Amino acid sequence: MIYPFSRHYDVEFMFRQKKQITVKVKLFGGLDKSVQKGYDPCSGIAVELPEGATLRHLVKKLRLPDSRLLAYFIRGERVGLQTKLADCDEIACLRPLGGG
Repeated sequence: MIYPFSRHYDVEFMFRQKKQITVKVKLFGGLDKSVQKGYDPCSGIAVELPEGATLRHLVKKLRLPDSRLLAYFIRGERVGLQTKLADCDEIACLRPLGGG
């Protein structure tokens, strides 16, 4: 490990020092198949992220399919990938379906 006061520093060290937030994610429309086995659709999955993380960081961490084709909601409001997440946020991810 290289110490943070040196010119080159360990990026993981910086993230470990940052405060962590925990968000709950609920996946709909078959998205649960893209995450770990044992996913419970009723309770969702708890994910830890560094403070200041955005929805885009969460999507990358969960390795969800093409994020442009999904809809995201926090507290019932549709949000974009640039939205900053807060501790205890509950995020719903789904594939919009059409029909008539």
